[in-house]
Amino acid sequence: MKSGLPALCLSVLALSSVGVCAVITPVPRDFQLDGNISEWKGVPHVRAAPSVWYGQESRGIVIAGFLDHSRLSPDQRVDVWLSAAEPFDLPGLAYTKSDCTERAGGQAQAKADCLDWVNRTNAYLKRLKRLFVREWQVGPTAAKEAYAQNAYNEMDPLQVKALDLRRPAGVPIQRFQQDSEEGRVTFEILIPWEIFPPANRLSLESLRLTVGEFVRDRDKFAEQLPVVAMSPPITSRITACSQPLVAKDQRGEDIPAFYFLNSRLQIDETFILTNWMYPWNDPLPRKDYVSPVSMHQRFFAQQMGNGEFLCGPFMSYRRGSEIRRYPFRLDAPGDQSGEIKLPLPVMRLPDGTRLVRLGPVSGHGPLWKKSMTYFTTLVFALSPSLDVQQVLNLWGRDRDGAYEVEFSDDWSTVKEFQARYGEGWSSKTHCLKGSSYELCAEDPNSPPPSKRVLTAPQ
Repeated sequence: MKSGLPALCLSVLALSSVGVCAVITPVPRDFQLDGNISEWKGVPHVRAAPSVWYGQESRGIVIAGFLDHSRLSPDQRVDVWLSAAEPFDLPGLAYTKSDCTERAGGQAQAKADCLDWVNRTNAYLKRLKRLFVREWQVGPTAAKEAYAQNAYNEMDPLQVKALDLRRPAGVPIQRFQQDSEEGRVTFEILIPWEIFPPANRLSLESLRLTVGEFVRDRDKFAEQLPVVAMSPPITSRITACSQPLVAKDQRGEDIPAFYFLNSRLQIDETFILTNWMYPWNDPLPRKDYVSPVSMHQRFFAQQMGNGEFLCGPFMSYRRGSEIRRYPFRLDAPGDQSGEIKLPLPVMRLPDGTRLVRLGPVSGHGPLWKKSMTYFTTLVFALSPSLDVQQVLNLWGRDRDGAYEVEFSDDWSTVKEFQARYGEGWSSKTHCLKGSSYELCAEDPNSPPPSKRVLTAPQ
């Protein structure tokens, strides 16, 4: 056993009766993607048909190998199976066959429609699971994806819309050569990061990977792909500030999420799979109900200077290699985020403190009803020493009446307007004192705001 093996590989060896663990290490220094494998030394990681080495480089994963006793022809094919996600469970059925029987109330058609929905959804779940695996069939002249893409194409338009995930696309870059001296065909295959299936870990210490397998039960095979260690791990980060791998669910809670890698290994969007909350109101599934759906979390990094970034929605700051994280959220109110306008406005004060403003912005809650609209205006003070304080927090909701917020051009005053439905306006004025705001005036009979942005005119 090699002492330099990563911990994951050591654990695999401890449980393995075979005593073999493949590790994807950096490609040889003289690597060129040309199909010639002379730079690959030592025993192949896999000694089968084909025999292959695994490697990693800045663009992605490399598979190099050869087919013994073979002549180069367009019909040759190397199958590459890949999954980047740790095992996970999909959300359970929102409605079961028992629900169909118990809730139909003796209505035969309602029960039949419900059972049909359950059958269609079970088929959809199988296809959905396939989107987290890729099978590329790679030949000397062409390559195609033959597993996830077919599953995506078999989904109906409602499922595709509810899922809201990009179509599996892209194929590896391949190079094949005839090695006449050895009587074999050699090849090198590059799988770029951007065509990987979704991952659910930012640090990929392992992949599920195999090459050259021909199988009949492909779904079962996809669930049992062998684990191959990565040394060093491949690490993505969420924006320049390394925010957490989560997304907000319908209850407003942050839960573990998935993402798609890209060539920069820096991402700005994650997603989760969840059941929509219609069952709370509907005893039987509606015809247009899809279970599960995806919900997306978007992240941002706003450049504030040379090598200096403000990131959200988990408020954080990066300058050079230094990262600061703060207990605030740059997000719209409610269970789910509304759209905030980027870049966030910034005002620099004479002492070097920068005021960062979010809003006025609106958001809905609870999401599954959208029964209420909330309004938020936040101002944060970022000091020269990179400490952050929340110096203004204004909020309102539509059921209380009309609501607006206005800033003066220099941010020295902020006026908050409120009008009960059928009544006139009142206002509160907040004045900037140093780097914080204080309530400095109230007017129970205020003139109306100059612009109506958050709520419609009465």
